[in-house]
Amino acid sequence: MTGIAWRFELPVECRLRTSLNSLEFLGCVISIWLDIFLGAIEPESCLLSQTDSTTAMGWLRKTNFADKPDEAVQLATARKLADLVLNSESCLYSQWFSGSENSIADSLSRDFHLESSHLCDLLLSHFPEQAPFGLAILPLPPDIVSWVTCLLLKQPLTVPWSKEPTPSSFARGLASRVTSHPLGSPPTPTLIHSPNSRDLKCSVHSLTHLEKADLVMERVVRPSSLNLSEPPWIAYHRSSSWLIDQTQGWTEMENLLYFYSDRLEVTEP
Repeated sequence: MTGIAWRFELPVECRLRTSLNSLEFLGCVISIWLDIFLGAIEPESCLLSQTDSTTAMGWLRKTNFADKPDEAVQLATARKLADLVLNSESCLYSQWFSGSENSIADSLSRDFHLESSHLCDLLLSHFPEQAPFGLAILPLPPDIVSWVTCLLLKQPLTVPWSKEPTPSSFARGLASRVTSHPLGSPPTPTLIHSPNSRDLKCSVHSLTHLEKADLVMERVVRPSSLNLSEPPWIAYHRSSSWLIDQTQGWTEMENLLYFYSDRLEVTEP
C-alpha cells in the first residue's frame, strides 16, 4: 500500500548457508521489519504477508523449531518475527500467492543487473496492476543488513558458491543502462525537426522515480501515525432561512406531508 519495495543481494560468502525456504521466510520478516522501521505500521494493525512459498506461509502462522544447528536460521527468524509483531502491537495474517503471478517480488530478488531506478520503470510499465503509485526501491537499513549477514555467516558453508543468479523471466535479455562502450570514431550528427508543440495535447506531468519516493515518504510514511478515518467534528446544518435546527439523520414517512405542507411559504401572485 505504501509503494515501498526493497531488495538485497546476498554477499557471496553468505550464500548456500541455509535453505531456500528459510530465505523466503527471512524475506517476509524483512518486509515487516522495514515497514516498522519506517513507521508505516500503526498499533493494532493487521499485517498481511503474502508469499509464494507454502512453507514460509506456514512458518508465519506457527513454528515449532528446535534449538539445534540445522534449524538455527529458522528459529532466529521466528523469534525476530514474534518480537517485531509484539512490539508493534499488531497481529499477523499470512497468505499464499501464486509464484507465476508474483512477478514484482521475483524480479526484485533476481534482477540485480538492473539499476533500481531502471527496474522501477520496467515494473511500472510491465505490471501496472500490481505496482502501486509511488513505487520506490529503498535500500535496507544497516541494522537489518547487519542482522541478516551475521545470522547467515554463523551457519556452516555446505557447498562453495559457483554460479551467478538467474534473472527473472521478464528481465532476461535486458541489460543495465551502463553497458555501452565509447565508439572509436565520432558519431554522425543528425538533425530531427520536432513537431509544433502548440498543436499537441500533453498529459499531466508524470512523477519521476525520485519524486515518487519523496511523495511516498511525505504522504504515507511520515503521517502514518495520524488517524485519517475520524469523522469531522463540525455538525453541518441545512442551508435554509427557515430551518435553524441540526439536520436530522432520518425522517419518518408519515410525517413527510406535514413536513412539506407546514413549511411551504405561501406567496401571492
